[in-house]
Amino acid sequence: MGINLFPVYDIGNKVVEHFKLPNLQNDNAVFRLHYLFTVGILFLGSLLVTTGQYFGSPISCLVKGKTIPEEVMNTYCWIHSTFTLPKNVTMGGIGTQLAHPGVGTYQESDTVVHSTYYQWVAYTLFFQGCCFAAPIYLWRYLEMGRMKRIIPENLLLKDYHSAGVCFKPPSLLKGIEKELAIAKMKDHFITRSNRIENRLYLHKYAFCELLNFFNVVFQITLLDYFLGGMFSTYGSDVFRISQMDPEERNDPMDRVFPKVGKCTFHKYGPSGSIMTSDALCILPLNIINEKIYVVVWFWFMFLAVVSGIQLLWRFSTFFFPQVRQHYLRSKTSWNAGNAEIEIIVAKLSFGDWFTLTNISENIDDRMFTKLISELAKSFRKIYPQESVGNSVSTSV
Repeated sequence: MGINLFPVYDIGNKVVEHFKLPNLQNDNAVFRLHYLFTVGILFLGSLLVTTGQYFGSPISCLVKGKTIPEEVMNTYCWIHSTFTLPKNVTMGGIGTQLAHPGVGTYQESDTVVHSTYYQWVAYTLFFQGCCFAAPIYLWRYLEMGRMKRIIPENLLLKDYHSAGVCFKPPSLLKGIEKELAIAKMKDHFITRSNRIENRLYLHKYAFCELLNFFNVVFQITLLDYFLGGMFSTYGSDVFRISQMDPEERNDPMDRVFPKVGKCTFHKYGPSGSIMTSDALCILPLNIINEKIYVVVWFWFMFLAVVSGIQLLWRFSTFFFPQVRQHYLRSKTSWNAGNAEIEIIVAKLSFGDWFTLTNISENIDDRMFTKLISELAKSFRKIYPQESVGNSVSTSV
């Protein structure tokens, strides 16, 4: 009986589809850092750990006298965790009897740290990847193809072959085709009934941007809890001690992901008394874990900073019309006149302006400049007596 590979094939297609940029862009570069790069890093890390965990030897324990079979000891220590001694983490250099950081002789009163989280690293990375993918799917659901309805297909910059239909590049369109396409987009902003829809469109996107920012902060907090409060400074500690002598430094990677740990196995002897077997366990999988989380730490910190800057940028465009004017002018390759940009920013609500900037990401600069010019002409006809400088709008 053959194996049905269609479910696997469908899953693979969905993964590929996630990392493929759509022909029509309705988000920004910071948003793509969350659902493309971050999801890719986390899923790749989960795959590496899963491969090492289930197709390799994640743990190998040494038992004195072979009183317990090696397979039994390995399984027991993997399930019940190993432990290290914080007092023995620092390697003292020449003359010390410490062979490995975190292990050595100990007494019942000594503090021990049990490491159980490494069993969940693969699942945690995968879960975090899903969390970073969630906002883009929410946004695509809320967006409901609005940009596709506003922008004529023959003006799109990317991939003129869609669903078997070949579209002409904007430079090859006839004059009447360009005029009709520009008129369609211009009418969208002239019609006042669209302002409410554009406002809701902005609110939905701003909510997803906030969700991205709070998600990365939450994930940093979650990892700090998951790794016993050592993730928040993990990357900075690794960077700080990277140039120090390995024999003298207190390596945070040995504290968070020990490569050697201790394990104690209890069993009943022939007379019914409890016998204790002490094992030294090697954890090769932690070599992968420590490197993954160094990358994750630096990436999460970078992502949190750029996401915060993006929110500040969004607030600045709301409170400062000059910022909106500057941004619109840059999207026309500085070909639009100051008066045209000023009247457009004055007469468009913040939601309209946001929709207009999304259009600029998907059409040719020359076509967008033409749209700005036609839109400014229409506003001059509608508001012939009003002063541009005194009517700048900040409504949403």
